[in-house]
Amino acid sequence: MAYYGRVREQKQVGVCCLSKQEGLTLVELMVYMGLLGGVCLTVFPVLSFFLEVPQSWQKTVRLEREAQIFFQQFEREVQQSQQYVLENNKRIHFFDQHDQITYEKHGDVIRRQLNHEGHVVMCQFVREITFEPVTQQLFKAELTLEKEGALFHTERWIGLRAVTRE
Repeated sequence: MAYYGRVREQKQVGVCCLSKQEGLTLVELMVYMGLLGGVCLTVFPVLSFFLEVPQSWQKTVRLEREAQIFFQQFEREVQQSQQYVLENNKRIHFFDQHDQITYEKHGDVIRRQLNHEGHVVMCQFVREITFEPVTQQLFKAELTLEKEGALFHTERWIGLRAVTRE
């Protein structure tokens, strides 16, 4: 029992070591609030930076996906064509046995036209697209997409299918 009483006395001394008053004074509360405000002011800019980085990264990934989808369709049609004709490195025409397919930049989109009829939007957020001939069967396409400050640039070397003569 003597040992238990001794521990009990130590606890009481530890609890009431500063003063015998209970609670906080207004000055102490104001100091704590000031410290909490200072911590919040320093932490908020750091957290907002880490939250903004993934958003811009997501925008770039979306633009990359937009370019991939465009080039999948574009390359499929190029490989089915027998000949291409460039106009001012901005418009390209593909010819096969029956159809003429035209791709051109109009505003901030790339649109596709089949046999001079209608237009289908194939890619959005286009800042620039250029086509550069390399050989009769090969050309380079450069595409730059931009949306809300995010920028994505890619280039592809695209070749027509090998044409066999019978």
